[in-house]
Amino acid sequence: MALQSTNYRSIGVLIAIATVAVIFLVGVTLVRNNQRGETTGSIILEEPQSGLVVIVPSTTWTIGSASTNFFINRSKRIEEIQTQKGTCNNFSKSQSIAIQAALENGPNSAKEAWLQEFPGLTNIITPDSFGAGRTLVGIDTCNATFNRKVVTLRAQAYKNDVEIRFSKELIQKSDLSQSDLIEIANSIAGGSAGQNSSTFNELIGVMESAR
Repeated sequence: MALQSTNYRSIGVLIAIATVAVIFLVGVTLVRNNQRGETTGSIILEEPQSGLVVIVPSTTWTIGSASTNFFINRSKRIEEIQTQKGTCNNFSKSQSIAIQAALENGPNSAKEAWLQEFPGLTNIITPDSFGAGRTLVGIDTCNATFNRKVVTLRAQAYKNDVEIRFSKELIQKSDLSQSDLIEIANSIAGGSAGQNSSTFNELIGVMESAR
């Protein structure tokens, strides 16, 4: 009996050690996955220059560089913005000041001001954020080149006199007309464009979380 008791104790010790080892390995795996960004759900990102904090739905978002999902493609102090005009944009310090001021005055003023910066915007909304609402979300159908057709989802926010831009390009067929692109933009905004509409609504949700 003593021998049997010893054997049972040895087996019990081995089982306990194996259980602890499994728990340890699972814990290490979870920690490593978290470090690699292999998590699901929401994460919080802070843009360092402005202090803008947003809640994003996945780890594919990045700060300051492009990715396959949305990204913050420019954060710049308004005082440092240089004049830059092109086919699809009109950037300047005065324009950014006007947009920021318009956001304080209400949605309609802000939409008109943002159109001066991005003339190709066909759908613009002002999500509720920061309490008073200091963010913009829109769909841009402007094309700088003839051989590349895109619909761009845009968002813009202001905090601490810093302008922060978000964008995502949706590549379209090269033979589409401008009216085709506008139709696509309207279908995205109207919720009938499948995944693209989901992505657009995702961006709206992120901007609503801005603080």
